Amino acid sequence: QGRFLVGSSHLELGTATAKRQLIRSWQGLASLAGKATPLLVGDMNLSREDAHQVYPYLTLASALTFPAAEPRFEIDQLFAPPTCQVKAVDTIEMPISDHRALFVELQS
Repeated sequence: QGRFLVGSSHLELGTATAKRQLIRSWQGLASLAGKATPLLVGDMNLSREDAHQVYPYLTLASALTFPAAEPRFEIDQLFAPPTCQVKAVDTIEMPISDHRALFVELQS
């Protein structure tokens, strides 16, 4: 319920560059959102810990999604304003991807 502006990103493999790209992606999306709730999703190529260091006050959802057959990494993530609460997180194995899809239920 409500209005959302969803942005999707696939960040660089290098941690330092990915962190800078995450900052620019969130700032750009938030500036475009207006009264909508911004949601940034995608392959951030950052560990949960690294992503949380960049934006410790944002709501972060992630799960083991890569590689799809036997996930060991949480590099697919969702960022939302702190007014959003994560109610559920799951993954879905996709027939054509090397990542599992991230499924997130939010309440704002």
